[in-house]
Amino acid sequence: MAIIKTNAWELWSLQWIAARISRTYKDPYGGDYGQIFFPLYFFNFWRVRRQTGRKSEANRANTGGLIRAEWPHDYQFLFIEPPANEVAEALDGWKWIGLDGLEPAAVSAFGDIFFRAGDGSVRHLDMLDGKLTRIAGHWAEFQADLQNEARRDELLLAGLVVAARKNGLIPAAGQCYDFKKPPVLGGEMSLREMETTFFVVKVHIAGQIHRQVKDLPQGAKINKVTISDR
Repeated sequence: MAIIKTNAWELWSLQWIAARISRTYKDPYGGDYGQIFFPLYFFNFWRVRRQTGRKSEANRANTGGLIRAEWPHDYQFLFIEPPANEVAEALDGWKWIGLDGLEPAAVSAFGDIFFRAGDGSVRHLDMLDGKLTRIAGHWAEFQADLQNEARRDELLLAGLVVAARKNGLIPAAGQCYDFKKPPVLGGEMSLREMETTFFVVKVHIAGQIHRQVKDLPQGAKINKVTISDR
């Protein structure tokens, strides 16, 4: 059995994380997979963040702009446009995968990040598989690939996004789609298991989880989830 440790770096979302994991990591036969521990100073820091409030739109304009790419109107809803500083914060959980020299260029509605590399190629950071993959030789090739429905489903989970929107599940500003239980931990990839969540939190925590499970033997059971400051 393995223990997953997660750094609750974005402490304004602490209550949401606790509620999510406490309802997610349940043994179907009645036991809990996860245990969560929050040091007291986490709550103190979280209160300070609540008191200072979120950045105004005017301040957000000074954070490097939005990560935005031009798409045909029919595909625009398959992407979100988070501020560059939030993408940088989210990617702090993925430093282990090797992101040097890569420039974030687009973010999918599920929080996957597409980068331009120095040689012009396009790399895909997949939140489901925890892998960074070269998917196109240049940006125009990537855009052309998205004309193919199967490719849109593969890279953007387009079918699930369409179904979610038809059911009224649409991410607000700062949010993206997620699954209630991460598929890497046995969660189901289905419409009924979808939810909206904070983009930065989802991506950062996904990076921490994938870093810790990548070397586990296939079929290893996760029996503990710990949120800590380490």
